[in-house]
Amino acid sequence: MCDAITIAIISSGATMMQAKQAQQTSDSMAQAAHDANMQQIKDNRAEVVLEATQKGNMMAQTFMERQASNRALLSSNGISSSASITAANMFGKQQFKGELNAVALDQSRKNAELAYKGQDSRLQLATTKAAAKAARNQAYIKGATTIATAASGLKDKPPSKLSIEGGSGAIMGGTTGKYQPLGASSKAKYQGGFTR
Repeated sequence: MCDAITIAIISSGATMMQAKQAQQTSDSMAQAAHDANMQQIKDNRAEVVLEATQKGNMMAQTFMERQASNRALLSSNGISSSASITAANMFGKQQFKGELNAVALDQSRKNAELAYKGQDSRLQLATTKAAAKAARNQAYIKGATTIATAASGLKDKPPSKLSIEGGSGAIMGGTTGKYQPLGASSKAKYQGGFTR
């Protein structure tokens, strides 16, 4: 036969075990989501580097084509090595460097965004784990409170209501060895000490 305190202990223990299991599940799901986010960020960083490299290569190709075109145009006009060719080459190089700087700035901006996403992912992981731990602790507190409440209910129960095998609400009292029901007279007898 189960009494109220045993039921409360079993119920609270089960609640605590479920809370711990829920925290472990939540933590593992949050960790998996974080790992997936970090892998995506890593892939995006590689994509940003590849994109910047491709743009830089295309710009270099375009620069070389322009330089060749400028040389061909100027040499067809009879200008092979003069200040005009040097000026055209310098202008082309400045444009090329400016375009490469724009690509580099764009790459830096995208990498910064990815770094913020990584920080956000780490913060979400920490927040989710903290929330799961708080929920588990709350369940532990509730379980302990339930057990304490059940135990205090047993303590507040008057002794005459206790069931003892072989007796009906009576306990052995006094020094005479006789069964005496607990009542006001027996309580008063023991307040002053033992009597013989």
